[in-house]
Amino acid sequence: ANSTITMSPVATRAAAFWGGACPTPKHTVSYTGNYTTSADANGQDASRKQLSSLIRRSTERLLPLAQAIRNHGLQAPLLTAANIAVPNRGGGTRRLWGYVSSTGPSEEGQARPYQTCWFQVTPDRSIYAKTELRHYGGMVQASPSTGYEGAVEGTQATLIHCWGAVASRTRLLALAEPHPILSAVLEAYDQLRQNEKEIRKASLTDRAFARHTKSRPILRKLHDTLERARQPIAAFSSLANYLADLERHWPSLCSFIEHPAVEMENGALESRLKSLAERDPWIFTWHPQAPTWAAAIFTILESCALNRIDAENYIAEALQRIEHGEGKDPHREAILWGVPFFRSDGEACSERRQ
Repeated sequence: ANSTITMSPVATRAAAFWGGACPTPKHTVSYTGNYTTSADANGQDASRKQLSSLIRRSTERLLPLAQAIRNHGLQAPLLTAANIAVPNRGGGTRRLWGYVSSTGPSEEGQARPYQTCWFQVTPDRSIYAKTELRHYGGMVQASPSTGYEGAVEGTQATLIHCWGAVASRTRLLALAEPHPILSAVLEAYDQLRQNEKEIRKASLTDRAFARHTKSRPILRKLHDTLERARQPIAAFSSLANYLADLERHWPSLCSFIEHPAVEMENGALESRLKSLAERDPWIFTWHPQAPTWAAAIFTILESCALNRIDAENYIAEALQRIEHGEGKDPHREAILWGVPFFRSDGEACSERRQ
């Protein structure tokens, strides 16, 4: 017999488009919308099979749109990448992967191009990242030691490491083993961040000039300090391993100097992944197909959020076009940006930004 799931009228972000979020360990499903049955304050009952079937059918109609968003993103010159562990219902963890495409800051007088954000869930790191990026030829920005070194090896992609993870590791090590070299790294990091704050809205030309004249000297001074400090530190200590990792990643940590469109760190994407995982710990694992369903839904919702597009109106318009045979090829851009956009105030924005 099918187990019964109580559906309570509590709205969640995902529920607005799924017609219900995933079952929690107590088998309570958040549901939004107007009830058409005689449900009392305790909600109404639906079998797990019925709910799973509803979500499956809804998501299958949206999969071409999610795939189109991914394909569009892989054409961008810059990708920000991150991955975190998410818990499994049966124990252990899976990997939640996220990517954000970008062309970097726009020159003065030019509108910012659309960005895309897409997700995937895998049992482990394995070879997913290498498979996803095997044909990519742009720049990939990620935190050091998160699996992307091997992913871009042998491809045309350029790996650029961000400083946020380095700073976090430095602070943790400084709490356990205070050392002047750790203070020097954090001081240089703060100076680099201050420089980035000053040029955040500058043109690419001004960003490049500021980085060469201000940030590059800071990095050179820090590297000289690291070289001098390495000799007297005991081998195989935590600090020695830290310095070895920093030296190994140094070229890719300094790459942002030569690429003004690249930010110094990618903390926004990592925060986005943690927010998705913490919102509901089981949303990616409650059903065997939940990773595919959740990744597709969040790909669409978060891409709309990045571009300040009303997701509900966008999905409705996209589904109409898919239903009438438009954009069935996931590589066609028309399914993405040919759909009229709606801002939160309901006003149509049908013209594509150049």
